[in-house]
This record gives sequence, structure tokens and C-alpha cells, in this order.
Amino acid sequence: MSNQGVSPEEIRHFHCAQKFVKDNELIFRNALLQSFMQSPEHWALLEESLNCPSSDATRLLDKKFKEHFSEISLISLLSNEIRRFAIRYDQRYRRNTKRQMLILDRPRYHDSQVTTWMELIPSKQTLEQEAFQTEGRLENRVENPIIHKAINQLTARQKFILEAAYIHECTDTEIAQIDGVSQQTISKTRKKALQNIYSFLQREGE
Repeated sequence: MSNQGVSPEEIRHFHCAQKFVKDNELIFRNALLQSFMQSPEHWALLEESLNCPSSDATRLLDKKFKEHFSEISLISLLSNEIRRFAIRYDQRYRRNTKRQMLILDRPRYHDSQVTTWMELIPSKQTLEQEAFQTEGRLENRVENPIIHKAINQLTARQKFILEAAYIHECTDTEIAQIDGVSQQTISKTRKKALQNIYSFLQREGE
């Protein structure tokens, strides 16, 4: 199992957990389990659970894994919605551009000068940027009405962090630098926003 994101120093004291993972190597090749074990906290909980199976650590480990599974599932759902939006946006943009070019390339006669209508409008790049900014908000990138409604329940700050993370692909550290807060604050807010969406979807039966 790869421990990318967790240094050997961070888990060197978790002897039972390391042996358990090694003995169950095939199981821990699962991508979901690998991502879950990127946290030293989860290694510590696994260690305590193995040493004392009846402890609160076992219940907490189970709770943490369920939360992790919910977060990964929701990220996958949002990513698929955003990817479908990008494909549809590109198709629609190409189709509209082709149609508009047939019109805008026609000559325009004014004061004995011949120009085209294209010369009177902003550049293609400017138009594309303005259109993308209009449709680029997180809630406008999903077609699923329940997810759309769930996103609209979030605060403006939560939306900003999710847009930065999943549309602009910024890390928590990069968002923290932009927002002037700690990486831990961004991570906590992002996870809370995802949990709010997930809870809303559960209530709505999605």
C-alpha cells in the first residue's frame, strides 16, 4: 500500500496498524482505503482499535470512514456534474460560434467604408470569458435539481471554497493564501459544506 501524503515518521509508532495493513495488503490496495489512510489520525485510530477493540476508537474509526466515504462519493458526484457541464458548454459554444460567424462575417457599409459586424463586438476571448463567468458558478454547473437546491443552501463562503476547490482545482493551502486564513480553516469549511450537501441529499432521498 502506498502511503503517499503520510510520512514514515508520522506512522512509525503505529506498529500494530502497519502490520495489519501489510497482512491485508490486497484489501488496502483499494483506492478508497488508500485515500482514507492518508491521515495520521486514522492510523492512530486503527492502532488503538487493534490494541483495544472495545474502545471508543473503534466506533470513532467507523464514523470517520463513513464520513470519508460520504465526502469521496459527493466529490465524485460533483465532479461528474461539472465535467458534463464542461462538455455541454464546449459543444454549445462551438455550435453558437459557428452560427454567429456566418452572420458576423457579412459586410457592413458605413460612411463609404466596408467593415464586418465582427469588428464592432468584443474579442472572442472576452465574450467567452464573460459567458463562462455567468455560467461558471457552482450551482449553475449542475443539472440535477436536488444537488442544485442543496448547493443553494450553502453560505456564500462555502460556495466560494467549493468553487475554488472543484472548479478551479485549487488546494486547501492555495485557497487559504487567497482568503488569508489557515489551511485547517479552509479544510474544515470545505468538509462542512460537503457534509451539508450530503445531508440535504439524504433528506431528499437522492
